[in-house]
Amino acid sequence: MKKLLILMLSFAFLFGCGAPGVTAATTDGGAETDATAREQSTSDVARALLDGLTWRDKLELLDDDMRAVIIAAEDADLAQSAVYIGSGATAEEIAVLQCTDEDAAERVLEAAKTRVAEQTEAFRSYVPAEVPVLEHAVTERHGTTVVMVVCDDAQAALDLIGSLLGN
Repeated sequence: MKKLLILMLSFAFLFGCGAPGVTAATTDGGAETDATAREQSTSDVARALLDGLTWRDKLELLDDDMRAVIIAAEDADLAQSAVYIGSGATAEEIAVLQCTDEDAAERVLEAAKTRVAEQTEAFRSYVPAEVPVLEHAVTERHGTTVVMVVCDDAQAALDLIGSLLGN
């Protein structure tokens, strides 16, 4: 519980002291990626998910350092990433992670699943109403792209991801 409180205060400080609007960068290692991901950057896909789904919280784009705290993926495994999180009042999150190769994508997918599992346990103790949302979180791999979406309508997220990245 103490760790959770520290993490929540860190997020409050991060977002409370930031400039208004979205002001974060994404990584771009220039690695060779699959055809669909080459057509759309992780930022484009994440933004389409942000705009195309319904959210109860205001999600903020994280910089790479905070992304590494949220999803424990090795930087060497990532070519690009875009991660949005809420204020902590809800479990809502978006992560679109373009990996350097298939093996990296498997590792990053496991990191995304671990994030959801950890959040489920954390929210169970302080916002139990969010647990069903986390239990239906979307964590998928499309080629070398890993997508994680935590929102109220998992089916809408799956449909939108399918239209953006293919089935």
